[in-house]
Amino acid sequence: MATTGMNGFAHCAEGLYSRLRNPVAEALAIHGIRMFRRFLPAMVRQPGDVDARAGALSAAHLSGMVISTARVGIHHAMCHCLGARGGLSHGVANSIMLPHALAYNLEAATPALVLLAQAMDCPMTGSDLDIAASGIEAVRALQRDAKVPTRLRDTKMDRSLLPAIAEDTLKDRGVYFNPRRTESSAPILELLENAW
Repeated sequence: MATTGMNGFAHCAEGLYSRLRNPVAEALAIHGIRMFRRFLPAMVRQPGDVDARAGALSAAHLSGMVISTARVGIHHAMCHCLGARGGLSHGVANSIMLPHALAYNLEAATPALVLLAQAMDCPMTGSDLDIAASGIEAVRALQRDAKVPTRLRDTKMDRSLLPAIAEDTLKDRGVYFNPRRTESSAPILELLENAW
């Protein structure tokens, strides 16, 4: 449930900056992020806590509504291909790749990532870019608190597959909805190598 929760969190994060973002998706995403931040680590600490599990499931429900309204971006495009070609479960791929994809979109999606930082209760000091970057660091902290994988090298995936996964990702429809334009597989491969 922890890695699947990170998938749901990623739905919310990408819904904030999708090219199809809208006020409804934004409201759902912000509430979902707050709920994941609260309930996902609590569920990991106390797996038998019914309230924590119910909160995580409610957040996941919201996240499904986000992507049905706004679509996902390059993060999910990579995760689809990490699963199809690399054999990773979708939750594990999401857990690992999310902060890398957020950083990739930092300059193209700063206002949306400021909203993410607010929902993660980050200090609202410095420039918008600084605040957005603090939101990405808060996602890294959530990874640690949820005890999910953070590096591709810690999976059983073969590193030699990364170039093919990058090529596959470029063809995934998620790339179209991403705020930062991606015209070749080179930056995708760099993202995957960083996550390795």
